[in-house]
Amino acid sequence: MSYPSQPGQDPNNPYAQQPQGQPGYGSPQQDVGLPSYGGGADPAYGAVGVPTTMPSPVKTSRIMLYVTGGLSVVGAVLMFIAAAAIGSIADDPELQGDANLEMLNDLGTGLLAGMGVLYLAFAVAGILLAAKFAKGGNGVRIGAIVYSALVALVGLLNIASIVSLVFVVMAILVIVFVSKADGKAWFDRPRH
Repeated sequence: MSYPSQPGQDPNNPYAQQPQGQPGYGSPQQDVGLPSYGGGADPAYGAVGVPTTMPSPVKTSRIMLYVTGGLSVVGAVLMFIAAAAIGSIADDPELQGDANLEMLNDLGTGLLAGMGVLYLAFAVAGILLAAKFAKGGNGVRIGAIVYSALVALVGLLNIASIVSLVFVVMAILVIVFVSKADGKAWFDRPRH
């Protein structure tokens, strides 16, 4: 029986040391370039892995939806207060019989109350969508895009105010963030 002249060179010995530079048992592992947010395919080939935590742009979109919903609640309250104020002015005995005031009361109270209901509907929709971001699927993503498009459209109708400009900017950012690849991957991920 002959022994190899150098230890670790026996090809039949599974415990033998491998020469430096050759892969084998005990040699350093190479980084395979998987995404840092969980398993999945290599993004270099166009596939996106399955995220295990909500990506930052999606978190930002969620916060913007909560802010939009909260501001819509404030807008609804202000519209209801304005409608009540117009109604109380019309009840003033000194102003009774004024045709312009009666027309303002009839048209203004209903219009302001209707806008208050619209603001309230936007508030509820925005807050519900934001609350579903953690567990929701692709329908929540599409709902957020549609909701944000409507918010931007309504904001553009009244672009003269700074608040409307804030609504438009936030709505556009929500659309961009949930439409990106990591946003799509978040909403398309498998749920157990």
